[in-house]
Amino acid sequence: MVKTNLGLIVAISFSISITAHTGDPPDETDIAQSFAATAPALFEVWLGMRQESLQQSAHGHQGNPGKHCAFPNRSMFFEFIACTDTKQPELIGMDVRKTESLLTPYLGILYVEVSVDCVSRRVVPPGRKWGKKYFDKIASSCLDHTLEECLQAGGKRPPPLAWSSCPSGPETAFDYEATLDLTFLWSLGKWEFESETPQDGRTRE
Repeated sequence: MVKTNLGLIVAISFSISITAHTGDPPDETDIAQSFAATAPALFEVWLGMRQESLQQSAHGHQGNPGKHCAFPNRSMFFEFIACTDTKQPELIGMDVRKTESLLTPYLGILYVEVSVDCVSRRVVPPGRKWGKKYFDKIASSCLDHTLEECLQAGGKRPPPLAWSSCPSGPETAFDYEATLDLTFLWSLGKWEFESETPQDGRTRE
């Protein structure tokens, strides 16, 4: 959803043509200048949709039992990670790179620094067994759905057992600071949003 909506807004609002009067395609210097000129507006559009992005990220996904879980196939659970910004995201840099693609010959990146507080909440299948059979029974109401929808479908919060690492209790709070790569592709005279990637390698599109 974030990718589609942001891409549409950017394409409509910030379409620019910098083709030379000779009809030649723009060179890398022209592209870099256009991205630098457009970057503040692209950042403001992303910032305006930041809250929607965080809300979407809070929807359920399959949890990872972790390396200390002795029976991962019998300890399947859903995870819901809700995060809030603790300070305003800040644009700290940008870059433009040439690609091998004829359709999208240039890639622009905005580097955005974020600081967030998060709570990871976990839900297990109903009953005493948490294997795939029981996980699948409510998966359609939990994956990409809200925590409340998952609980209404029969999911339950796991007990806070000190010895358990699969899952490790009902919830965990954490905070982190990271730099996000906001990637835009240059195509047909405009910059279009492509993806948002924390530099630790996790991707949210």
